[in-house]
Amino acid sequence: MAATTRHARRPPLARLREAASAARPHGLTTRLRQRVAWVARAASALQSLCGDDAAARPVGAAWDLVPWACVLLTTGVARARPRRVAAAQLYPWLASLLLFGLPHGACDHLVLPRIARPPWTRRDGILFYLLYLAGCGLVLLLWMVSAPAGLLFFLALTIWHWGSADGVTLPGSAARYAAGSLARGLIVVLAPVALHPAASMDAFAAILALPLFGAAHAPWFADVLPRVATTGAAIGVVAELGGITRSVRRGEGRQAAKGTVELALLLGLFAAAPPVAAVGVYFVAWHAFRHVLRVGALLDENAGAPAPSPARGRPWWALVARYHARALPLTAVSLAGLAGVALAVGRRDTGRLVAVYLVLLSALTLPHAAVVALWDYYLRAAPDQRGAIRK
Repeated sequence: MAATTRHARRPPLARLREAASAARPHGLTTRLRQRVAWVARAASALQSLCGDDAAARPVGAAWDLVPWACVLLTTGVARARPRRVAAAQLYPWLASLLLFGLPHGACDHLVLPRIARPPWTRRDGILFYLLYLAGCGLVLLLWMVSAPAGLLFFLALTIWHWGSADGVTLPGSAARYAAGSLARGLIVVLAPVALHPAASMDAFAAILALPLFGAAHAPWFADVLPRVATTGAAIGVVAELGGITRSVRRGEGRQAAKGTVELALLLGLFAAAPPVAAVGVYFVAWHAFRHVLRVGALLDENAGAPAPSPARGRPWWALVARYHARALPLTAVSLAGLAGVALAVGRRDTGRLVAVYLVLLSALTLPHAAVVALWDYYLRAAPDQRGAIRK
């Protein structure tokens, strides 16, 4: 029994290596032995890339490996079965209603109280909710006044929000963090538009055609946006390559390797998959997944102090489950609001439902991004306070 317990506690990578070494005595074929050994070497290389103590930090390893695996799988399927991916391009967005996507901002009301110093009061909570709702209302008002302006604002805000979410783990100064965040944001938001302008414009047209908005007619939009996207994506790629080069010069080999891997994975995804599917996979499996891990580590009593990346604590799947349980009340409220709007615009039209969902996300993104930006600012401006906000 003791030997069995010790074996069960061994890291999966160690057991994989043992399987590779034990393949010959069990009479497995040469090809199978080679495949097992190759998987063991690849897992070892990825674990090393994710950090020296990745095996002891399952959350830290998952931070990289889960998004990379999802993006790599989607890219492979998109190249092998492009029609199937095109037919299923709305599935990531529909899945995000319950998993990672919509819930990933539903614990914002728990973040600031956790990092605030002195302790959060009831008055602070009331003010938070009022400002949060006001931010959502302002974005919806902009959409109603001018849908193209609302869409452009959403894209610009998402460039920073998604980029800074990836840039939060960058070491060094605030300038390096800002430059890296902007470069990554330009890539993940504008590269899909630049690589697939026609399909992207069709998706944007579905949003602008919703009967909720006025002043949606903008013939210049379809001509200008692809050009801007091409220029912006190129700037992002050049800037990120420059950051990788600077990491190499500083002797930051692991940071340079991770940057290279992520840049290649993202460009491969955006080139292979339709833009709606590619952005949906990135949103759910990369951006929202990492945010859930990060907030889950902050809120978990075993995870230690708040940190720019997930800290030691529960396994990542336990943090994900606990996070979604905490997010359930506000996720349910958001779903109820979405359902009400969907009934007004046509509940049987899946494309229109997703368009309404994107508008709802744009409204929630402004206050959500403000909360995350405030958290990131104090993590860098007051590291001695371990992420605390001084009121």
